[in-house]
Amino acid sequence: MKMNLLLISGLTVFLIFFIWLYFFNVYEVKFNQVKILKNKINYVRIYPVLLNSFGMKIPFRKTFADFKILDSEKKNYKSLRLKELEARLNKNQDVEIICTTKYNLFAEKIILVSN
Repeated sequence: MKMNLLLISGLTVFLIFFIWLYFFNVYEVKFNQVKILKNKINYVRIYPVLLNSFGMKIPFRKTFADFKILDSEKKNYKSLRLKELEARLNKNQDVEIICTTKYNLFAEKIILVSN
C-alpha cells in the first residue's frame, strides 16, 4: 500500500514538473504579421507569439513587446511598448521595425515594403 502511494505521488510530481517545463516555459518568441485592408488602406498588425519547446503557442501567457520604428531614411525613430502594433503602409515609404520582448535574446527586424 505504501509502495503504491509512493509510486503514484512520484509520478504525479514528475508529470507536473514535465508539464511545467515543456508546456508552460517560453523557449522562443515569434512575431506574426497579418496584413489587413481597412477602407482601401493597407495595414499590418504585428504581435508576439510565445512558443514552448514543442513549437506550440503557450496557453494563458501574453507578453508586451518593445517596437522601435525607423523610417526609410533611418533618421527618425519612435519607440513603443505594446501587446500588438498596427502600422499603416504608406506609398513610397519603407519602414523597419525592430521588435524585442523580455524573452528574446536578440532583436528581430521586420522590414515593411510599400507597393
